[in-house]
Amino acid sequence: MKTKHLSWRSLHRIIILILFLKAAALASPQANMAVLDFSPHNIHASYAIAARERIEYILFKSGLFNVLERKHIELLTREYQIVTGMTESDADAIKIGKTLSSDYIITGEIIKSDQLVISIRITEVQSGKIIHADSETLADDTEVIRAAERLGNGIVSFFKEKNIVKEQAAKLRLSLNGGYLRPVNDLKDIVKDGFAAETFFGLEDMLLRSLTMGIHMGYMQFRGTGSIDYAAITPIMFETCYAISLPFTNKVFAEPLIAGGISYVILKKNGKTSGSPEPLISAGCNIQYRATREVMVTAGFRHLSLIERNGLIHYCSFTAGIGYIFNFYR
Repeated sequence: MKTKHLSWRSLHRIIILILFLKAAALASPQANMAVLDFSPHNIHASYAIAARERIEYILFKSGLFNVLERKHIELLTREYQIVTGMTESDADAIKIGKTLSSDYIITGEIIKSDQLVISIRITEVQSGKIIHADSETLADDTEVIRAAERLGNGIVSFFKEKNIVKEQAAKLRLSLNGGYLRPVNDLKDIVKDGFAAETFFGLEDMLLRSLTMGIHMGYMQFRGTGSIDYAAITPIMFETCYAISLPFTNKVFAEPLIAGGISYVILKKNGKTSGSPEPLISAGCNIQYRATREVMVTAGFRHLSLIERNGLIHYCSFTAGIGYIFNFYR
């Protein structure tokens, strides 16, 4: 029988990872949920991965759970397997859950025979009891994602009905961005490129899940040409955006947006400054990476148009920044 020896290097990695995950889990007021690898039977592993990721996404977007990060769970599981010979049994899954300070673990499998069956189980880590089980029977593998969504929504409904978790009352987003301005069409004959500093604050999951509404404010300044020293725009806009999860991840989102409001335009020419309010509209898209449930990193593009009597004045912005989500529960 081959004996596995626990090296100091492996022990150090496990301890650091456990401390990090425990701190993240204990800091959250929500129930901590770990979604473990699904087991594929007679089907390619990519389908099991896709089903697991979709369920993770549904749980994450529900606002009811602190979904523990997949890469950390996988790293800890791999280290444990190397040094302890851990298997995929329910008992070992519960050990992982306890190590992670997880309240619940989700395990599952996807089996292909005459039909395709996805089944999941939720185990309460403290008691070791299975508290919920569900399955979906499919005609073929093209329905895996939709079936996983139904299973994920079923989990959310189960926890809501049982009053097990705190329901999220509101999510307030605050973000700060900076970047580059590019004049287009007629404006580029008057000014050169410039810079932008922006802030956004609003409520996520307004009216619809993934829909965010709020106020966009900032300061934008272009370099002048000829007799023009500079041009500056101070916008205040009402903005609406909708987050769309990109394939195979629950961390990266595309967020199309539209906005409209008022701006104050300042033009300094030959040393003299003049200003006037002008309507402003905008459309664009952000790419958003959720580093944690609260912290995000964003990069975005938008096309903006000042509405003047003689027509529209166009320019573009390319920005990047950080954001923070303040979660409130009832």
